[in-house]
Amino acid sequence: ILVDKHHVGSAASGRNGGQLTPGLARWEAADMIDHLAHDDAKRLWRFASAESMDLIDEIGARYALDLDRKRGHVTAAVHPGHMSALLDGADARRHLGDAGVTLVGRHQLHDEYVRSGLYHGAAIDAIGGQIHPLALVRGLVHGFRLNGGALYEGTE
Repeated sequence: ILVDKHHVGSAASGRNGGQLTPGLARWEAADMIDHLAHDDAKRLWRFASAESMDLIDEIGARYALDLDRKRGHVTAAVHPGHMSALLDGADARRHLGDAGVTLVGRHQLHDEYVRSGLYHGAAIDAIGGQIHPLALVRGLVHGFRLNGGALYEGTE
């Protein structure tokens, strides 16, 4: 049973930016390394990155959803000090077996990704990307209902 106070996707779940970024909220690869055994950190990172993105793609294919899926995500450094954090994050991901992130400097970022002189470089993430969030929410509900789920909208 799915209960929604208003209509499915009418609030933040249907209007967010649709960014797909690997990891868990406020717990990135380095945090996993710091708190878990290496094999456990590696498994958790794979689950929270590549497997999560694959699952979204599988759901989209299974239910023929038009998610407007784009691949790749840029995290740009607003000032030079941000590059150190991006390097640390990329290093931790590589330590866990993830080769999906590369670092680029100011000039390559400008020439190939973001035509702005404001940034000092970036992490280019091949695993992440973007989707149309409302299409995903509606598609998930469609699949849920096809599999016997009941939806009650307008129900507090």
